[in-house]
Amino acid sequence: MSNNLLSADYGTYKIYKHDGFSSTILDSFDTPSIKPNGIAWDGANVLSLDWDAQKIYKHNEFSSLILDSFFTPNPSPYGVAWDGANVLSSDYAYADIYKHVGFSSSISDWFNSPDRWPYGVAWDGANVLSVDGYLDWIYKHDGFSSTILDSFASPGAYPKGLDWDGANLLSVDGGTDTIYKHVGFSSSILDSFSSPSTMPSGVAWAVGMTTYKLEGITKDKNGDVLGSCFCFLFRDNQDNSLLYMGYVLSDSVTGAYSFTGLGADPAQYLVVVWKDATPHVFDVTDHVLQPVSE
Repeated sequence: MSNNLLSADYGTYKIYKHDGFSSTILDSFDTPSIKPNGIAWDGANVLSLDWDAQKIYKHNEFSSLILDSFFTPNPSPYGVAWDGANVLSSDYAYADIYKHVGFSSSISDWFNSPDRWPYGVAWDGANVLSVDGYLDWIYKHDGFSSTILDSFASPGAYPKGLDWDGANLLSVDGGTDTIYKHVGFSSSILDSFSSPSTMPSGVAWAVGMTTYKLEGITKDKNGDVLGSCFCFLFRDNQDNSLLYMGYVLSDSVTGAYSFTGLGADPAQYLVVVWKDATPHVFDVTDHVLQPVSE
């Protein structure tokens, strides 16, 4: 199990899995539609919101496979969150924040946001957190209500989303193209890095994500074990490009190697093996490339 930052981008139409809180990307997939404006984690699955489709989606873990979806209450949805039992969402045209019944379009409660454009919504375990794109302000509400306990100015002029990692606020800004970790609930910044692309639109903290490892044995063209090989891992970006992710050295005797912290689909990955500065691409077909839950 691992804890990972997730981010959404409506320029690339992708949702990214980061290595902890860092710019390093472990995995990604295409969003269901073209305007992913919010993202959340329900403890097992990614939840995403799309402004163009006017839908909220439940994905199968961290993947593009959709388990369920429903239409948003109003036509200008922007933020989505999970309070442990129910979806929370916001609509910037109506300036409302909604509590749904579980994962459904039914609304059990709602209130007006503090200002005009509630671009993001989150849950800190006890209170709603929201960010407004008109005043560029971040708010802590009293439970699920319009009463404000605390607030401060966002780090940038185009705040697009926020979440809570259990101790600190996370926020993302489309103007600075930056993802921020705050000190608790405050304007002080503990850490930050550039977003994967130029149009970040949502951020979430995923606790207890299941990650996978790829295991293999380096062999020569005759099927005999070939030890002490350099194994280079690449990920297929599904756009005619590959991302280099790192390398390991296979065992000198058994030829065994493994890569950890990966997604569940082994078809995404390519391993290229080198021995004595010579590539052995044919070895890949004989490797055991099956995901194993860590």
